[in-house]
This record gives sequence, structure tokens and C-alpha cells, in this order.
Amino acid sequence: LPDGTLLFGGIKGLVSFHPDNFQDNPVPPQILITGLEVNNRRVVFGDSSGILQQAIEFTSKLALPYGQNSITLKFAALEFTIPSKNRFRYYLKGAEPEWAHTTTEFYASYLNLPPGKYTFMVKAGNSDGVWNETPAALQITILPPWYRTAWAYAVYILLFLGLCYGSFRFFLHRQHLQYKLSAEKREAERLKELDTFKSRVFTNITHEFRTPLTVIQGMADRMTEYENHQPVTRVHRAGRLIRRNGAALLRLINQLLDLAKLEANVLTLHPEQTDLVRYVKYLAGSFESLAANKAVRLHTQINLQSIRMAVDQEKLQTILHNLLSNAIKFTPANGNITFHLDCLKNWPDVIDPDHFIAVSPSGDHAGDWAVFKVMDSGAGIAPDKLPHIFDRFYQSSAKEGGGSGIGLALVKELVQLMEGVLVVRSYPNRGTEFIVMLPVRAGETANVTSFHAEEKFAAEQFAPLSSAETPGPGYKAKDLPALLIIEDNPDVRDYLIGCVEGTYKVITAADGQQGIDLALKEVPDIIVSDVMMPLKDGFEVVHTLKNDERSSHIPIVLLTAKADLDSRIMGLERGADAYLAKPFDRQELLVHLWKLLELRRKLQERYAARGNPAEAGGAQGADKQPHYEDIFMNKVRSTLEANLGDENFGIPELCHSLQMSRAQLHNKLKALTGRSASHYIRSVRLQRARELVLTTNRTVSEIAFEVGFRHLQHFSTSFAEEFGRPPSSLRKQDKNDPA
Repeated sequence: LPDGTLLFGGIKGLVSFHPDNFQDNPVPPQILITGLEVNNRRVVFGDSSGILQQAIEFTSKLALPYGQNSITLKFAALEFTIPSKNRFRYYLKGAEPEWAHTTTEFYASYLNLPPGKYTFMVKAGNSDGVWNETPAALQITILPPWYRTAWAYAVYILLFLGLCYGSFRFFLHRQHLQYKLSAEKREAERLKELDTFKSRVFTNITHEFRTPLTVIQGMADRMTEYENHQPVTRVHRAGRLIRRNGAALLRLINQLLDLAKLEANVLTLHPEQTDLVRYVKYLAGSFESLAANKAVRLHTQINLQSIRMAVDQEKLQTILHNLLSNAIKFTPANGNITFHLDCLKNWPDVIDPDHFIAVSPSGDHAGDWAVFKVMDSGAGIAPDKLPHIFDRFYQSSAKEGGGSGIGLALVKELVQLMEGVLVVRSYPNRGTEFIVMLPVRAGETANVTSFHAEEKFAAEQFAPLSSAETPGPGYKAKDLPALLIIEDNPDVRDYLIGCVEGTYKVITAADGQQGIDLALKEVPDIIVSDVMMPLKDGFEVVHTLKNDERSSHIPIVLLTAKADLDSRIMGLERGADAYLAKPFDRQELLVHLWKLLELRRKLQERYAARGNPAEAGGAQGADKQPHYEDIFMNKVRSTLEANLGDENFGIPELCHSLQMSRAQLHNKLKALTGRSASHYIRSVRLQRARELVLTTNRTVSEIAFEVGFRHLQHFSTSFAEEFGRPPSSLRKQDKNDPA
């Protein structure tokens, strides 16, 4: 038409259309991902690949194994006006830098994608160029190969760390081998030096032991040659020499043991509140006779009235003994020794520039100091030797008659232990001065001791036995107490036998186990045991016997060379009744044995058949007797009381009930009650009979039958022997005397 209208013929007429009236489609098309191909193979939900867990249209995430990394994605726009003119733009985030150009193709392909995470996005536009700016998206993950997984990297890290550790260990091992070789070289050199040192020590110690042993052996030989007519004074003199040299040997041994304890850090102080002035005067006085024998004048200078301090008297005595004995030893005849005691505030005030300080104070003591000075007029010590005189086993080659080299080393160690100060200075041909300074510390007032009182007590306690106190004469030969000696050394065993010969019946055992067996079999009255023995030591012997009711009542004396306080305490804690150190005094041993037997006699009085152990319990607190005795006696008495009516119940039945042999039962009851087993059984029956006589109206015959007597005459006779009158007379007297 002239106006530009277009006419189109149809089956029902004409259709008019003017081009100016044409409008674009404003609706953006929806977009869907509709298909997936992996390595040119179509993938759908439910197929054998298992890639899709649901239809691709509803899938938002997709994981593909390594190797399946070539994919094709198909998509479609839901716009059907002119489908062929629909447009698409897509973008694979992670693989492409930007959106791809517009295309009418409805698929996108990607080949050989490396492992990683991707996001595929696609947009659609209709035929009029209207685009949907909201893309359809699909997250795609291409899994890495197994050797690039997190587990693989963890293994790689572990392998790397293991390699580093192995290299480190190899380096350490190599260093260790080098150090070991170096240490072995040093050890070889040390052993060589030690061998030289041991040879020197052996020579020194041998010399120190040889002199007193020579005297002891020589005087012993002389005494064996003495005839009966030899003067008693000569024998006494030989005995004094032997005793003095034996004491010297013992002192040397104790010093060696103290050094060993100090080295092992097991030597401890036992301070006691002491009047130091009195104690030091006493110690100094004990050296006056020794100095006089060498024609040396000993001057003691103590101007103080009293110094009260807590000090270990034994350790202080060792220090002063070594200093004074050395001064006397190395001071020539007509020389002088000065021993001085003072008390000062500041210990440095005593020290001069020419003093060599061997020990400095290890604590922060702000109080007074007790100052001991020992000065002699001997040959002196060269200045270059002063630092070495406190070394163990050191001897100056310039001195004659040198000692073992133990004393001054022990002095140094003890002063260090007591947190004191030790200095020395010496001038050749003029003399030597030793100064020991100890901190004055207060102690517990309850621990105040008097050494004079202790000596008096010890002298009284171990004084020679009088004839009235000696156990032997009071016994017939068959009634002598049985003594079990447990000692592995045959010489000591023979000596012990000689000490008690004629006083005890002796049984011997050569080791701890044999001693236990004999003690349980024979049940002796008393036991003397060594501590250090094969199989079982003395502590085990005490523990075993004191915890067995067959032997718990037996007194045990431990006799040993282990004389330190800790060993004594251990022995007593295990149950030992006494503890004696070797060498021991014969009279001291006999007193201990006799006093322990006296305690057992008190125990016999307690358990005599005049009441049960529970009634006699009041004595337990005073006598402090072992608990096992009460248990045993209660068991014996309860067993007997349960069988009083059985006239056939006697020793065999009681032994079977108590699981003891006849000898064990007899010896145990004899030790505890002073009566034989048969006598004790009869006494228990008669005790019950006496109770029935006094508390019931039963006839004497009924009572006799009830307590196991079948013959009335035998019952009346036994009753009269036990209580001094027959049962009828006792009942009659009781009625006449209500009180």
C-alpha cells in the first residue's frame, strides 16, 4: 500500500502489517547446561562412570579423576522465537582470561585441563540481542594424580624429615664415636695414672698398717713365750702395746671409711649442744701425755669461760686429733706446740696474706666463729707443697716418717661438711700453723650433752662383771642358757666361743640362712649374729626371726664391723635388741647378753600361769615386749582352755594345733614362762580348777573331771603342789575369809 503497509493473503483473508509497528523481544532467555562429554564420551546420570550423581541440569559441582580432563559442555537457551538466532557467551574461570566471543554454537570444549578447580559459566541472548546477565554455572574439579595428593605430600614431608633425622643421627653417631675414641684415650691415660696412684696408695697404707701390726704380732709372740713365773707387769705392758696399736689400726680404718662416705655424700652431721671450752680442754688434755713422751711441750691457750654451740663432737674430735697428732709427730724434741681457742665475729680478720686458704665458708653465717689454732715449731712445709698437703694420700718426700696422707684430707672434707674455714701457713725450719674456724650455731637445748657424763655412764655400763653378775656360776652345766653364734669368719667365731665358754651352751652357724634354720629348730635363749654374711645378712636374720612366732622372743645382738650410726639404727629398727661394733670388749658383750637374759626373766614373770596375757597386758607398756609374744601366748592359752575337759589333750596335740615341733614348743614356753610345756599345760588346768573352786558350788570331783583330771587323788595332789593346799581347804578358807 502507499503508506507502506504490507498485505498478506491467508486462507481466511488478508493480513495487514506495517513495519513501523514491529517491536523487539525484551525478555532475556533462561540458560541451562544440558550435556556433558568426558574424553569424547557422553556422560549421563546413572551410567557406569559414576561421574554424575544427578542429571547435569541439576548439578552444580563436578569432580573428575586425573586423566579424564578433556570435557565438552552443552547448553541451551529457553527462547524459541527464532532459536537459530540465539547467542551464547561462555567463560571457564581458572583456564581462560575472559569471556569468549559471542557464538551461536551451543557447546564448549576444553582439552587436557590440568588438575585444579574451575568454574564454567555461560550466558544466553535472544534473537533481538537481549542478554541474560545471570549465567548458568558449574564448578569443575580435576583431581590430581596420587603422587600429588595431600597424603602423598604428607609422605614426602615425613620422608624428608626422616632423612633429616637420619642425617642428624648419623652426624651424632659419628660425633659419639669420635668422643668415645677420645674418651677411651683419656680413660687409658687415667687408668695409667690411677695405676701409679694405686701403687703409691698401697705403699702408704701398707706402711701404716705394717707398723702397728708388727708390734701386735711381736708382742703376741712374746706373750706366748712367757712362763708362769714372768712378772705380771710385763704381760700387762705387752697387752697395753697390743691395745694401743690395735686402736691405731682402728682409727686408720675409720678415717678411710669416713673418706669413702664423704665421697659418696652419705656422711652426715649429728650436732649436739656442747660447751665447747670444756670439750676442747678435755681433748687437748688427752694429748699431753703423748707430747710428754716425745719431750714436746704442749701449751693450751683458752681464755674463754664458755662457748655454747651445736657441734658434731665426733667430727670435731677427728679434726683436732689429726691436727694435734701431726703437730706432735713432726715437732722435734724440746719443741713447742700451741693450741689456741678463741671466738671472733669476722673470720677474715684471722687471715693474713701469707695464709693458704684450703676451705672457704660455703654458707652465709653472720654470727660468731669458733677459731682453733694449732702451731708447732717443726720443720715446716715448703710453700709450693702447701696446696697439696690436703690431697688424699699425699706425702711429702722431704719428711721422714710421713703418714698415710689420709688425716689432712679428712680434715679438709670434714671442715667443708661443717661449712667452716681451713687455712694453713708454714715457714721452712720455723714451723706450721693450721687454723680451723667453725660457725657458732645454737642447737636444741634438750640435746645438751656432757662428754664427762657420757664417759662415766659408759664406764658404769660396761664395768667388769662381779661374781654376782656373771651368768655362769648361777647355773648348773645342764641348765646353762643356749647361745646361738652366727658368724661366717671362723676366727671370730672361735673367739666368741672362747668369750662365753663355761657361761653358755654354744650353738654355731656359718651363715645367715643356717643361723635362721638352727634358731627355728633349737630355739636358743639368745643369739649373737654378724651383719655381713653370705646367703642372708644379719639384718635379714633379725627380720626373719623377729617376725616368726617360734623365735620372736629370742634376744638378738648384732656384732659387726659396720659401726656407723645409720647401720646401728637400721639394725635396731629391724628388731635387734643390741648392736656392738668390732672390735668389742669381752666384758661389754657379756654384760649385754646377761642384761638381755634378765629382761627375758621379767618376761617369764609376766607370762607365768597366774593369768592370761591380756590380763598381764599392763606390763607390756613398761617392758615394751614384742607383740608376737602376746599373740603366741593367747593362742596357746585359748587352745588349752578349749580342750580342758579332754584328759588326752597333751603336748603332741598342742604341738599339732600350733604347728610346732615338741622341742620348739618346749623351748619357747620355757623362755617365756620358765616352765616346761607339760608343766605349763598342767598349770593352766589347775588355774581353771582354782577359779571353779572359788566361784562355784561344784564338787571337787566334778571340777577335776571338767579340767581333764580323771583321778581325784592325782588332782588333789597336783592342786596342793600348785597352790599350797588342796581344793577343799582352799574353798573352806575362802568362805571363812570373805575379804
